[in-house]
Amino acid sequence: MTGDLWERLRPALDGGRADQVAALLKSVDETERLTAAKPLEAYVRTLSEYGWERQSAIVRAIGVAAVGCLPSAARAGALLCRRDVRWHWDDLSIPLMIELAGVREIDWLGVLALRMAAKLDARGWGNDWRPVADLVLAGGAAPPTDAPFVRGWLLARPVARHNTRHHTRLVPLADRLRDDPFLDPLLPAVFELDGIGDVLGSRGWSQGTGSWDTALVYPTALASLAAEGRLDRKVLLDGCVSRFLRGDRPGPLRAFVALHDALEPTLDEVVERRLDYVRLLSEGPAPLALLALKALKPVDDAGHLELATLLDASAAVLRREEKGLVRKQLVWLDRLVRRHPDRSGEVLTTIATACGHPALDVQERALTALARHRARLDPASLGGALEELDASLHARAADLLGVTVAAPEPAPFWIPAGITPPAPMPPPIGTAAELAEEIVVLATATSSTAVAWERILAALVSLRATEPAALTEALGPVLANHQETLTYGATGLIGEFGEAVRSAAGTRRRGPAWQRAITAVRLMVNGGQPDLPEFKVRPSPRRVLALRLAEIAVQLDRTPVPFLLATPTAANGQLDAALLVDRLARAEEAGWQPWRLDLEQAMLRVSPEVDPLVAKRAAALRSPAGRWVAEWFAAGGLGTPDPVRTEQRLISDYYRASPDPGRRVVIGLQPPGPARGIIEEMLCGIRFTDGVRHTQYHGADVWWPAVLPYHREVIAAWALPNLAAMADSDSRDAGGILPVLAECGGPVGPAMTLALTYTLAAKQEVDRVAGVDALLTLATDPLFDAAAVGRELGGLAADSAIKIGRVVPGLTDAFRAGAGAAVWEIVAAAVPYLLSAAKPPPGTPDLLAVGTQTAAALGRRTPIEAVAGVAARTGSSRLVTEARRLHQTLTA
Repeated sequence: MTGDLWERLRPALDGGRADQVAALLKSVDETERLTAAKPLEAYVRTLSEYGWERQSAIVRAIGVAAVGCLPSAARAGALLCRRDVRWHWDDLSIPLMIELAGVREIDWLGVLALRMAAKLDARGWGNDWRPVADLVLAGGAAPPTDAPFVRGWLLARPVARHNTRHHTRLVPLADRLRDDPFLDPLLPAVFELDGIGDVLGSRGWSQGTGSWDTALVYPTALASLAAEGRLDRKVLLDGCVSRFLRGDRPGPLRAFVALHDALEPTLDEVVERRLDYVRLLSEGPAPLALLALKALKPVDDAGHLELATLLDASAAVLRREEKGLVRKQLVWLDRLVRRHPDRSGEVLTTIATACGHPALDVQERALTALARHRARLDPASLGGALEELDASLHARAADLLGVTVAAPEPAPFWIPAGITPPAPMPPPIGTAAELAEEIVVLATATSSTAVAWERILAALVSLRATEPAALTEALGPVLANHQETLTYGATGLIGEFGEAVRSAAGTRRRGPAWQRAITAVRLMVNGGQPDLPEFKVRPSPRRVLALRLAEIAVQLDRTPVPFLLATPTAANGQLDAALLVDRLARAEEAGWQPWRLDLEQAMLRVSPEVDPLVAKRAAALRSPAGRWVAEWFAAGGLGTPDPVRTEQRLISDYYRASPDPGRRVVIGLQPPGPARGIIEEMLCGIRFTDGVRHTQYHGADVWWPAVLPYHREVIAAWALPNLAAMADSDSRDAGGILPVLAECGGPVGPAMTLALTYTLAAKQEVDRVAGVDALLTLATDPLFDAAAVGRELGGLAADSAIKIGRVVPGLTDAFRAGAGAAVWEIVAAAVPYLLSAAKPPPGTPDLLAVGTQTAAALGRRTPIEAVAGVAARTGSSRLVTEARRLHQTLTA
């Protein structure tokens, strides 16, 4: 009986004939349907053997079969949630699945839908949401309110169409939402889930103009439904305000700001929530603070905002870095002095808070506001506020207010020379159980460090030699529970890593990366270059780790060694030369030879300046590895590649065409001579083109410097495309490599200079912070040329390749942290380029202001010709004003 039904089902499944599968299963009774359950589950496990298009057709039929013959939601869910099936959910024949559920009279369709909903991709495009949503409705289940389901719902709405006989047109979103069964249960979650505003901020297509609308479709539609009474205004407005208070990234918040504006809150609605708006004014990000300021002004004008509450919030606002917001707040406070003459002292004291603002023009505005109400002002009531004024404004304060401002004790705006030694490596992993935990963390993490990689690789090799049984027992559950991750992973690296873990565990089951690893190691052993495109890794430091993982996977399985030579002694990848010689001596004494790439990596981690006594000990070694290391030491290690400066202009890419979006400067590398090893050959030659530019496929990982910890210029050159993209494109999260590079050894040449320049000018604040950290470290290095950074900064900003305004906050922070001398050199070198541009780029006055503060603190008195020329101009523009201020400081 089992064979009879399955023999008829199998051809229908192979052909993707879902209707035939449904007909077969409807034609038999429940007992016979259940006999096909196990063969179906076994069949699905072979799905990966078919091509993509064939899989899509088969999955269409598999969905019908799963509902038609499996006995429970658990087994149906396990089958439909398999990786190979999940990729094709949008091909499922949902009507037939629902029809068969009715024929069988099963009550678990809703449970199945929820199991599938739990596997929705939170980062997908919503293609797989519709079939799951249909099953949720058909099964009568309460829809999930987690991010993947809500995101899928929002993505699915704008693409719905209404088909007529003659044409297809977009139905207005408000019409589609009005009767949407998911609107009421899912709408509250829209305001509660972080990041969901990215989807809420989609734009609609206008058939009238044949282009994308400027208005965001969801805010407009939701406000329209609220206006007609379909949605409660209070729910929407409270949702927006609660989202504002909870916070999020600027992009997702933009849609909620648009919804708030579309609702046009009344005075009474704002009064009811006034304390929330006050909190946003003082604590919210700049767009939300401006929104709150705009909402609160009418409340204050109507007398519904307590002055004490407003002054407390204003004091916080005046300390913020956003100058536009601070200026608006000063204007508001200036009006309050006239409206509340009996409490003018409190208001003026609050205005004086801005005297400590980091921007000189804001300090000057506050000083002018105080002088405007000098008759009502008691300078003694300002306390030490005036003492926070920059030294360049002391004379002006005396003229306007008739007070003498005491100069504070000078701060040490310098960092003593000397390089802090890198942190040592933490203790090695000591047990198989600890290694298993670390493997799970690394395999499932979104990023990794050199310390994490090196400790795990060392433990895989050493524990396999000393505790093979314990290692097999500990790694078995890891491989079983994380089979998919350690087979495919997010990148090619994790696939290679999985093969190394399997070798350490002693398992014979292999993944798709195993054959690649064998081929690569065979080439390395035979002295060839393992140039394998199937590694899915561009030539870069990342490929070095990919090949090391392949070497460990293959050699640990075939010619194991008791330990790795390349395990570093410092967290940044540096390896003590004496320890390397000790390891080689132990290997020589025990009679085993190190693996090829492990030996190369170890040599590249040793300082080029080896102690003569250590070099003498190396020369006494007699093994092939020992002789190679001795020769390496005698030759001074890796030679320094010659930099090749290349200026690129993006001509076009897949998404846009632009005649001249600005230039990008990158640094290629010319090998110093014939390569002596695989890693040297891979990394010491880079050739960039002059035209189309691109970033590395996988980005610049923070562990890259550990590959060449004494040659940071080489690693910086490889990372430059990624770092440049942070400043001239929308790339992000690559800046973390720079502080690590700053702690490494070697010259600070053009690649490191440009790397720091681009990172200081990055679009995202987190990357700019990394640039400041690197600057503070490099400022202690005698090899660092800060003026070179200034020249690159000025030249690129003058060409609009980067935005100087992004750099100013970071330089200000570095100045306050003690790197004043380096900051001054950067500013002094950049300013001539900026002022010589046909139109100085936005942010130039702010950079001049930083120069004024730094020059005053350091006592610099050397005029800059370009600054003097602008200072001599007539007019009172901010550029001229700041140039005059800097020139006066330099000539005082």
